[in-house]
Amino acid sequence: VPSQPATTFGERKVNIWTGRFEDEPPLLEELGVNFKNISEKTILVLNPFQTQVNLSIMEGADLTGPVIFCLMFGVFLLMTGKMHFGYIYGTGVVACVSLWILLNLMSPMGIDIVKTTSILGYCL
Repeated sequence: VPSQPATTFGERKVNIWTGRFEDEPPLLEELGVNFKNISEKTILVLNPFQTQVNLSIMEGADLTGPVIFCLMFGVFLLMTGKMHFGYIYGTGVVACVSLWILLNLMSPMGIDIVKTTSILGYCL
C-alpha cells in the first residue's frame, strides 16, 4: 500500500490531501469527547444499584453527554414539527440552578454547579 504523499512543515509532516498533521490526534479526542465514558456515566446514573461500580467515572464533571442528550431531544422535537428548543434549555437551566441552590443550602461543604449539571444532564 503506497503511503500518502506528505510535505514537511517545520518539523512536522503534513498530508497534502487532507491538510492534517500526521501525528495530530483526532478532533473528538483533542476536545476530550469520549463516547465510552459518556455511555458508562449514563448507565451509572440510570442504574444506581449496580454491584460493581467504578466511581472514578463520576470524578470529572463533563457536560458533553448532557449537551448531546439535549440536542437529541431537540432533534426529536424538530422531527415532530415542533420547534421548542427554548423550552428544553430554559427548563434545564432553571432545574439545574434550583437543585444546585437546594443542595448547597442543605450541605455544609457545598457542590459545584458544573458537577450538578453534569449529573442531572446524564439523568435525562
